[in-house]
Amino acid sequence: MTGGAIAGLEGGFFIASAEGSLDGVFVESAAVGHVTDHPRDVAAICRRYEAVRSAALPARASADLIAKVMTEWQQT
Repeated sequence: MTGGAIAGLEGGFFIASAEGSLDGVFVESAAVGHVTDHPRDVAAICRRYEAVRSAALPARASADLIAKVMTEWQQT
């Protein structure tokens, strides 16, 4: 199961998959949550997740960047 906030969605999401069954997604906004296993919807969420994941920094690089920005911010 994976999740996180993504551009184009107001809230968060989860992608669930289990061997022998269809993948499903849960998408939430500030007002409502929605669960679906419709292949078109699941594919759209998976594409968005992959786009964000491919642009993300590795965990160590993210931590280093956060630490650098915090240090710079504290110096201002």
